[in-house]
Amino acid sequence: MQTYAPPAQTQQQVVLIAFKDHRIQPCIAYWVEVDTLNYVTLQGEHKKVPLDYIDLPYSVQINRGRGLDFHLP
Repeated sequence: MQTYAPPAQTQQQVVLIAFKDHRIQPCIAYWVEVDTLNYVTLQGEHKKVPLDYIDLPYSVQINRGRGLDFHLP
């Protein structure tokens, strides 16, 4: 299991996850377990969603535009 989170000095950075239903979820950490994306919301809630629900190309695009790297293993 790999966890992705902003470096300590930039804890305020927020990664955006785009869903195929056109929702965008800001999160402060995310990781993949098998075929499930786990993420932590700005409110500190731990959520899970099947990887099939994620619009990976758009997630990469919107984060790159903000100077952030978003990738899934």
